[in-house]
Amino acid sequence: MACTERQGYVGDFIAVGARDTRRRSVARYAASRTESRFCYGDPQWHHSGFRFRVQQLKDQARGIAVADGSTSIEDLASMKEAGIRGLRFVETRLADQSRIPGTIPLEQLFERLALKLAQLDMHAEIWAPLATVLSQWSRIEACRIPIVLDHMGAFDVSLGVEHRDFQRLLDLVSDGKVWIKLAVCRRQFGDASFAKVRPFHDAFIMAEDRRLVWASDFPFVRYPAWQPEMKDLLGLFRSWINDRGIEQRILVENPTTLYWCS
Repeated sequence: MACTERQGYVGDFIAVGARDTRRRSVARYAASRTESRFCYGDPQWHHSGFRFRVQQLKDQARGIAVADGSTSIEDLASMKEAGIRGLRFVETRLADQSRIPGTIPLEQLFERLALKLAQLDMHAEIWAPLATVLSQWSRIEACRIPIVLDHMGAFDVSLGVEHRDFQRLLDLVSDGKVWIKLAVCRRQFGDASFAKVRPFHDAFIMAEDRRLVWASDFPFVRYPAWQPEMKDLLGLFRSWINDRGIEQRILVENPTTLYWCS
């Protein structure tokens, strides 16, 4: 499979729970930038709109889907052929501790999907509190597939960079055992400078920039009233990096490896 780099960047547009109008906006945004590649996700792979838009953008787009343990390896192979590169699993809960509608728990990965994903060279993307990821790490590692952690690994900002859980996460990154999506939004709400997040962001860069991909989290589902602008998020990232080589790796080379070379 060809996986040559394309000038531009990869934005990660997770559209969990978004209305179809939002999905169309993602496709239009991507299609308007012919020099770039994009990856976005949807909780309903069999939703005709999502399938159509991933296929329509062809090599310009890759997708992350949600599928439960009953999904056959044949169906997963069909997804991959159409541009899907992984499945998403969620342990993050709503305020009342109920599950986010439409999400699939990690247990389904462990018990029914890991082997299928491994056979197809697909990966798992996990959105779960860092403490949960670490408590389940032996089972996650036993899946023997690439692991991508959403929302910067979902660490607790209030615990600080030196907390043992975040330091353990840095070890996993530097050892090449996980990929991290640098989506700053859900780590701090309401402050466009994201100043409290920057020390963690810098620590990831120092640990291993070859295991990082940038993510916008567009279209900002279940956010408070204030929502960031994608162009501002990308500009913030570039100002924090201030190194063209690292920027090229995180925005182009790493996502090409993760989403286009598998």
